[in-house]
Amino acid sequence: MKDLLGVFSSGLCLCHCLLTPLLLALGVLGGAGALLESEWLHGLMLVPMLMLAALSLPDGWRLHRNRWPLGFAVLGFLLLFVSFASEALLETLLAVSASLLVATAHLLNRQLLVRQSTT
Repeated sequence: MKDLLGVFSSGLCLCHCLLTPLLLALGVLGGAGALLESEWLHGLMLVPMLMLAALSLPDGWRLHRNRWPLGFAVLGFLLLFVSFASEALLETLLAVSASLLVATAHLLNRQLLVRQSTT
């Protein structure tokens, strides 16, 4: 369940990263644009992603001993933190890549756990 919530959380991040610049460019957001670009919102979205990864991935590793999910997640979070200090287009590209890596980590972890439980 934690991995599915992790994928959902990463998916929300992905949607935010893709839709916010598009909607800002189209002028659709108005005053809500400042809210979607605010640093506190980024932090608010980051906390569940970090917590779910910290709760799920190490436990999964203890059972299946595959390092790939942890590696994907660490790389994803590194990219995410770098994206916070980057310019607009690079920020979006890094954040999208990061959210895809973290979602992949959770999906792979879940797949490995399911496979482990059936053997």
